[in-house]
Amino acid sequence: MPDGWRAEIREAGIVLVPPPAPAHNDIAALISAQLHDVLPRHIAIHQGTPVVIPDRERMRAPDLMVFPRSALPQRRGDGVDPAEVLLVVEIASKSNADDDRTAKRYEYAGAGVPLYLLIDGYDSRGSSISLFSTPRDGDYDGRTTVEWGKPIELPEPFGCSLESSEFRVPLD
Repeated sequence: MPDGWRAEIREAGIVLVPPPAPAHNDIAALISAQLHDVLPRHIAIHQGTPVVIPDRERMRAPDLMVFPRSALPQRRGDGVDPAEVLLVVEIASKSNADDDRTAKRYEYAGAGVPLYLLIDGYDSRGSSISLFSTPRDGDYDGRTTVEWGKPIELPEPFGCSLESSEFRVPLD
């Protein structure tokens, strides 16, 4: 496998995924900076730390995940218990946008992750940001969507408006 690439297990099988575009990482950094301003130090904001998806007997590594530091896995290869997760964030890439919109959404909801934020620059209806909330029966009951560049409200424990005016759609 080329340096920087990783393998992902998807419905279609094992897929090689290139490293994220710089704009992708910049979005993650901008979100992380905003969340650091509103969250106490005992809450962690991680990139690449996996969350356990129990019904699928697998793990997902969201672009960003927020959880109490007390839930930090102790060993490499271990994932965070989804009951501890406060928020997962996925930043869609052109090659995996469908996976972020469907499979990951259902897996996070099925695992009980309370909030799923999808940053989607590739939606055919226009680039958008969606916050899914209230997981029930393998999907989310709540969904708030805003246009790319507009702020989106995050409920408690965040209690803030996440600004997206500096986000750039990753060119990949």
